[in-house]
Amino acid sequence: KEICVDSDNENYCSVDGVLYSKNMRRLCAYPVSKPGTEFTVPNEVVRLASYAFENNKYLTKIEISENISVVDEYLFYKSQELKEITLCGKLRSIGNYSFADCPLLEKINWNAYQITSISPTVFENSGKKGNGISIVFGGETRTVPENIFYKNSTNIKNVYVGENINCWMQTQKQR
Repeated sequence: KEICVDSDNENYCSVDGVLYSKNMRRLCAYPVSKPGTEFTVPNEVVRLASYAFENNKYLTKIEISENISVVDEYLFYKSQELKEITLCGKLRSIGNYSFADCPLLEKINWNAYQITSISPTVFENSGKKGNGISIVFGGETRTVPENIFYKNSTNIKNVYVGENINCWMQTQKQR
């Protein structure tokens, strides 16, 4: 339910039971059984560690804050209740299987405007128990990243292209 860190630890700290690097720049681990259905990553955090939310049992909604630049692999892998994700701001890269095997995933609010790299497996096997996934490319998003639909397209039910989209990147396999 919570991760506790000795106050004398020079490398890590815990805030509300969540493990961070001492300087709060990296979220290292979110407890699998931590009560609560919504979580917003604090603005101080710039990186989310691999497996940080893996197998989470309660989170249904997550907002990845403005300052996150990298989402490491397997971030929400097998998070059984996750339904909605909001990606914001400076996010540049999303790793392998970051949101894979999230059966109830139904909505992705894509407000990240700097993404240059996304794994083709990012949403693999997600959205299968619900009605599929809706993706909203909104906010300041200007480019739909390459590979987003490569292995994920069978689970995506609709896509909304916002007013600022001016580039739709495709791989040869998507055409």
